Amino acid sequence: MADKHTGPMNMVDKAVDKIGGLFGKAKAGTASHADTFVENAAIGNRYELEAADIARRRTQSQAIRDFAEQMIADHEHAKSELETTLSTHPDAPALPDALDSRRRSLLEHLEKAPDAEFDARYAEQQDLAHQETVELFESYADDGDHAGLQRFAKQMLPTLQQHLARAKELHAQTRH
Repeated sequence: MADKHTGPMNMVDKAVDKIGGLFGKAKAGTASHADTFVENAAIGNRYELEAADIARRRTQSQAIRDFAEQMIADHEHAKSELETTLSTHPDAPALPDALDSRRRSLLEHLEKAPDAEFDARYAEQQDLAHQETVELFESYADDGDHAGLQRFAKQMLPTLQQHLARAKELHAQTRH
């Protein structure tokens, strides 16, 4: 019996993920206001944690599992650093309390991806997500309007750039 998530709907999900990632990356380059930066950084971080948790449960690949474990460790650290930064700057914006619809959709697509395509889907999403995140943090580090958040963005960039490089490698390795 064929997997119910293969075929046209799976192709649509993949296309939606790709378009959403490209849109997110374009939008990330314009985040110079603290409110926009915090919202996007926090939501992106939460997506990374939830996607990595799904990957730990679903993958059969040790490389994907190792990457997911690293995402959890590093993004828990980033979450803590962002919370600390915000707590020491009373004028900083509040953290959002939920994912946006685009990232909820990405997680839904991961959950329902066919087993044979899961690793490729996760790796592609991670490549796109980290392109967006690096763009967001670079843009804010250069042009942000809140000194404490600019320092946070600069501090996180090397780790995020490493994530992007590894996500690109995994994406290249899992393409069918």
